[in-house]
Amino acid sequence: MLANALSLLAVALTALTATASAAPANGPGTGPNGYPPADPIAQLQYSTGYYAYPAITGEYPTNTQTCLGLEGINPLIYVNSVRTYPDGRRAYKVQLFGDWGCKGAPVAETDFFYQDGQTLKGADGKEVIAKSMRFAP
Repeated sequence: MLANALSLLAVALTALTATASAAPANGPGTGPNGYPPADPIAQLQYSTGYYAYPAITGEYPTNTQTCLGLEGINPLIYVNSVRTYPDGRRAYKVQLFGDWGCKGAPVAETDFFYQDGQTLKGADGKEVIAKSMRFAP
């Protein structure tokens, strides 16, 4: 009888340990709860040499629903979405809009752009003059 009780206890402890230590099925490199990490930030450089560092404080998905205003005058020559997953993959893309308030479709979307001083071009081949931006996972 004691042997049966000990066997039952061993099975119960094994099941409890397996349940308690099961990793979430988020896949490698994901943030907490399978979401991108908080507080996205980007580095932007305009053709004038001026830098901007737009950032949003907060958790996903709130940080992807916030629109940020930009200069809206000069083209960009450098875009770098800084926040990464633990495995080094970039967690966000920067969506750039040609109108204020992130209206319409993005004219460009990238997580990194640099081509030795060349300006960022949209799908239409024109220089991107971004008036607003937001982060996208």
